[in-house]
Amino acid sequence: MKHEIYQFVITGGPCAGKSTCLSKLENALTNRGIKTIVVPETATEIMNSGMSHTCLPTKIFQEIIIHNSLAKEKSARRAADYYAKNPLSRFCTTAESRIAKHT
Repeated sequence: MKHEIYQFVITGGPCAGKSTCLSKLENALTNRGIKTIVVPETATEIMNSGMSHTCLPTKIFQEIIIHNSLAKEKSARRAADYYAKNPLSRFCTTAESRIAKHT
């Protein structure tokens, strides 16, 4: 039996509580026996790797973020599709917002 997969996208400005909300959602779902896959927020990962919106043209920076976000989401979806076929558990994917422009 295949289970449904739900995907949540959490959006908001800087320091709006996206990560806190995601953590609470993940804990609540896990405590109910629902498998979660968390796709980390991409813009922060990119900036922490040394690529900066202040050093790259905006269009290039945005393309890097979108490309990486989509690749991570595709990987998470592939894993979720695989997990959903397991009749012993229910599964859910969670993802933070896609950042089109970092200000």
